[in-house]
Amino acid sequence: PLALWFFFMYGTIMLWQASQAGGFYKNVGGFDASTYSMFLTMVGVGMVFGCPLAGRLSDKVLKSRKKVIIFGTVAYTIIWGLIWALSGNDGFVTNVAAQYVINFLFGFFGGFFVVSYAQIKELYPIAMAGTSTAALNLFPTDTDEEIAVIAEECAKLCATAVPAEVWEKGGEGGIDLAQKVVA
Repeated sequence: PLALWFFFMYGTIMLWQASQAGGFYKNVGGFDASTYSMFLTMVGVGMVFGCPLAGRLSDKVLKSRKKVIIFGTVAYTIIWGLIWALSGNDGFVTNVAAQYVINFLFGFFGGFFVVSYAQIKELYPIAMAGTSTAALNLFPTDTDEEIAVIAEECAKLCATAVPAEVWEKGGEGGIDLAQKVVA
């Protein structure tokens, strides 16, 4: 269930910010690239504030990762609902201030997903959590030195870091990782 939730939560953030929003703002809102890129920057700015707040709520205030994840997911889903429900409303779509706010809130509540990293660490053996996290954050632009540092840090935690090159090589790039996870 957590993996499925993560797929939909983080996947939709990437879908919006990296893929769909630019075309939406250009074709539906009539904005130029300079303007809508600033809207999308607000997703990241929202995360700068939402991620640490989610961690603080989880650790110090609510003392519950599950409650923070549920709250963040509900708020995030409401933001998606607003984007969907108001996408045909020219007054909303072309309102610059509204787009700044909606993208900030999208990132703010979308940032609550970071609590799931701590939850994964608590739910699964450290070796599996470390391997999963290292694989999640590995990209073809990473250097051999960076990969070595990750491997060393994971080894200190009794975790195995496996370079996953799925971005670069497709499915072939994930075979070694898959074999290590199921081993």
